Amino acid sequence: MFQVTSLASQTWLVRSELAVILIDPILGPAYGNGPRLYQFSSGPKGSFAFPDEIAAVFLTHEHEDHFHLQSLSLIDRCVPVYLSEFSSSAAFTILKEMGFKNVFQLRAGHSVHVKDLRFQAYSTNLGFSNVGDEWDALAFSVIGKGYFYSNVDCPIDPQVLFKVSGQVANEGFEKVAV
Repeated sequence: MFQVTSLASQTWLVRSELAVILIDPILGPAYGNGPRLYQFSSGPKGSFAFPDEIAAVFLTHEHEDHFHLQSLSLIDRCVPVYLSEFSSSAAFTILKEMGFKNVFQLRAGHSVHVKDLRFQAYSTNLGFSNVGDEWDALAFSVIGKGYFYSNVDCPIDPQVLFKVSGQVANEGFEKVAV
C-alpha cells in the first residue's frame, strides 16, 4: 500500500503498510493571524489528534503554512521532526522548547528512511538565482511502493526534475503527468 492524502495547503499524509509520515502539517481549518487569516474551503475541519501511528514529521521550511505551531502542538512529542538544515536556529529552538525529543536537520541530497518509506530531500534553488524568501525550502519525494514528489513553493528546478525522473525509472515506477 502507498497512499498520499492532501490535508490542506501543502500538508501531506503519506501511508504505507508500515509507516505514516506527516509533511508540513496544518491540522485545522485555518492558519494565520489578524488580517492574514487563511481559511480552507475544503480540507481539515476542527482539530486533529493523530494516534501513535505518525512515525515522523517533515517540515520543508519555516513559512507559517509549513511550520504551523498550533498544528505541531497536536503531535506527540516522541515523534521525530525533520527540518531543513537551512532553517533558523530559532526554529530548532522552538521545536525543542515545545518538547519534541528528536529534532533533526534535513539536508538536501540526503534521505531519511522511516520503516518502508524513504523521504528524499532536494535543494530548491540549484539553478535559480531568484527564489525570493524560499531559500530554505526543500523539495522532496517520498518513495515506497509508490512515488510522490513536491517542489513545495518553489519553481521546478530542471536539475531536480532530472534526478526525480531518474529515481522514478530506477525504482521501476511508471511516469504519470498530472
